[in-house]
Amino acid sequence: MLEKCSKCGNYRYPPARYVELFSMDFQMEKTAGKGEVYTYTIVRVPLSPEWEPYVQYVLATIKLDEGVRMVATVVDCKPEDVKSE
Repeated sequence: MLEKCSKCGNYRYPPARYVELFSMDFQMEKTAGKGEVYTYTIVRVPLSPEWEPYVQYVLATIKLDEGVRMVATVVDCKPEDVKSE
């Protein structure tokens, strides 16, 4: 789900009070959840013992098809298979 401005049609992330036109008129819209990896890193060393079960994982900046970028973990693939644009 992303915020979409009702006036200009732009998506915004992270959520904000205003968009370019200083509009407060927006709605939450379900998105496809698809995009391209803009950049990434493979985390191989846990930050603390609690993270030990999760390493090795990919932390990436994803450029969604809707045009916004967000940070997320990449799932359902091997870390070595992740490529950036």
